[in-house]
Amino acid sequence: MSNIFFIRHQNDFEFMMPLILEEIKPFIVIYGDVDSNSKNKLILNKLRFIEIYSKNTILFLIFRLLNKLTSGAINRKLSNLYENFLALNIKKKLIKNSRNFPLHKCSNIIFDHIASGTSLVIVSFLKKFREQNNLNFKIISVPHGAGTILNTMTDYNFHEPNIFSGFDIYDLIICNDKQHFNSFISSGISKEKLVVINSLRYTKEWVSNLLTESKVKDAYNNKTNILIIHSKFMGNIDHKEVERCLGILNKSDMFNIKIKSHPRGGFKEDFKAIKLNNKIDIVLDDIVGNIAWSDYVITFGSSAIFDAFILNKPVIFPYYSTSNEFSEEIMKGVICAKTPDEFYNTIQRISNGESLNINFEYKNDYEETLQSWRKILN
Repeated sequence: MSNIFFIRHQNDFEFMMPLILEEIKPFIVIYGDVDSNSKNKLILNKLRFIEIYSKNTILFLIFRLLNKLTSGAINRKLSNLYENFLALNIKKKLIKNSRNFPLHKCSNIIFDHIASGTSLVIVSFLKKFREQNNLNFKIISVPHGAGTILNTMTDYNFHEPNIFSGFDIYDLIICNDKQHFNSFISSGISKEKLVVINSLRYTKEWVSNLLTESKVKDAYNNKTNILIIHSKFMGNIDHKEVERCLGILNKSDMFNIKIKSHPRGGFKEDFKAIKLNNKIDIVLDDIVGNIAWSDYVITFGSSAIFDAFILNKPVIFPYYSTSNEFSEEIMKGVICAKTPDEFYNTIQRISNGESLNINFEYKNDYEETLQSWRKILN
């Protein structure tokens, strides 16, 4: 395979990494605010990359301040102005550095699932370059997570079913599952552009690989380890119910408790939520290592639930805390608390030393999945 990967966030990088490492000569273009840990991984793996993104700190701070002062009254206008500035800056750097991209040698150019802002500018440039130089590379959109939710109105600011608009810019779109496929179909995307392939990220082989890099240490006491995987409150999660869950957990002295922040801005939400729960630690990185550390995982809807399944960790799902509907596969694999009382009783049972197990086997074969990717990307 000979592909170019466009990355805008560390979360996208994490899901593309299995594909990148399968390449002989991969090339990475960073066009978003990617963290230093991801860049260090690129360097350690001796991967070629170029960065065409630079944050204007002053403008960013002004944008954040105005957004806060207006309480969202002109949020959309501000966002559009800021996006337009970033897009213009990216376009300049793209044109300047394009001669350093191996565009004449690549088979595919790969983005995560995004069809707005700077991605539109980049894809438009790539299509024009392809036409002018009579090239045949495909421009492909791949998932940056796994589908867990059946409904499409997944944010509080959605007032009608969400439409995946703009994705016609891609030659091919990879879906995680049939539900994801159906969502694109209902948005008017042609079947010819859609392919369903499982994620390499959520396989036992890749999770084992990530564990070898983990630096999470075991707890040096006899307490039960509980990891809470946080999903951002905007994603149909009731923050009051999450805070109540934290309060219930915090009442017991039998637990070591961590909360794993959402990778896109979840730290501030978690910091506010744990102010009255001083026994809870916030962790920012190494989701796999922290799940391996845990005895139980509590989730409000994160796709990291698949890591817990792979590592055979019992998962507690406070069903009442979200308005999202989860897939049948997930519901079969969790300990479902339908009310706050059920959640409280579940935690009490664990606190009293009772072991709660669930017989669920998550199946996703790495080699079989890899072959499916190779058929598409070769």
